[in-house]
Amino acid sequence: MASLQEQVLGAIHSLYNGNETSQMQKASEFLDHFQKTQQAWSLADSILMDVNLSSQAHFFAAMVLHNKLRSDFSRDLGQHLSAQISLRDSIIAHTLRYKAGESNLILRLCLCIAALSLQMGERWDNNEIESKSNG
Repeated sequence: MASLQEQVLGAIHSLYNGNETSQMQKASEFLDHFQKTQQAWSLADSILMDVNLSSQAHFFAAMVLHNKLRSDFSRDLGQHLSAQISLRDSIIAHTLRYKAGESNLILRLCLCIAALSLQMGERWDNNEIESKSNG
């Protein structure tokens, strides 16, 4: 059985490159459901880490993160400062990694940064984790 990442990448490929409407609809429904899962956070981040994947996969992953930041942040990450800081650092790294890439991907990653900074507020600059580990 294929891993979740393989299933997601296959569905992205079918959605963007499929020639059958039913196949594309099935892929769209699968991806829509996937975006609502807890695993979507980490899998989207993993897809963005892999520079060898398609631009469609990267854009989809950035879109998932942006949607989750807008709709699921409070429920999934609201009380977890270390997860918020890790996500912040990861999104910034992705933005720098793809800065010479496609403008729609860069725009979506910048929207992720904006959404996360609004959600984190004053905690955006918080180095509390570093202070605890050094002290």
